[in-house]
Amino acid sequence: MNKISNTDTVYLDNDDVYINGVNYKINVYFMNRKTITGSVEDDKIIIKIPVYFSKEQKIKYYAKLREKLIKRIIDGKFYKTLNFFNNEEIIIMGKPIKISALFDSKIKRTSINFNGNLLSLKIPIKYKDTENEYIDKIVKKFLSKWAYPILKDRIEFLNDRFFRFRINQIIIYGPKKTILGSCNYKDKKIYLNLRSLFAPSDMLDSVIIHELAHLKYPNHSKKFWNLVLSVMPDYKTRKKWLNRNIYNLGLPIKN
Repeated sequence: MNKISNTDTVYLDNDDVYINGVNYKINVYFMNRKTITGSVEDDKIIIKIPVYFSKEQKIKYYAKLREKLIKRIIDGKFYKTLNFFNNEEIIIMGKPIKISALFDSKIKRTSINFNGNLLSLKIPIKYKDTENEYIDKIVKKFLSKWAYPILKDRIEFLNDRFFRFRINQIIIYGPKKTILGSCNYKDKKIYLNLRSLFAPSDMLDSVIIHELAHLKYPNHSKKFWNLVLSVMPDYKTRKKWLNRNIYNLGLPIKN
């Protein structure tokens, strides 16, 4: 991927954008691709333009996409990187959790204690300089391990109730920004994005049902959708909720 040089962008309005107290830097790239695409990643607006576009095409499609992405930021409809920090409160699989970290010069290994709603971390002082990155890594690892048996029970319950398909493995991955789940039809594996576990239980069920149905139909054919709707008639309503709220799943509770 080659970033456009200053001479290439001189006719594009690629100045930084200040929205809701945040300065967003616009990064423009020429790509060997057929269509223009863009995304918002934290404090960056990323736009990728086909290298073969004419100057007029670049100006036209860049301006349209830039306006669309700015509106998405204003409306809050963009993915935020899921990070966990000290003193934050979150809710995962219906469980409120408060993160509390203490750095100790007398210990060599991190210890984790989860009691009630309090997740307590005692961390060696050597990690103080990289506090945010280290706490984020430890919390994500803990949450995946803690949530796994609960998620596994729920998937098996829904599968036994509606399908009785063979499942070889259940995997929690990420958190990634977009896809909440996936299914490996051949290997009979179900993958759930850690981000999806922050959705309300009935919404998480819709993600699970979707992936379970893929164990029979690996595509999104009419037969696939008929199967999904036969066991969850309000699936489309739940999907609309996820589409509206996916951008904020996993973000800390605002007090």
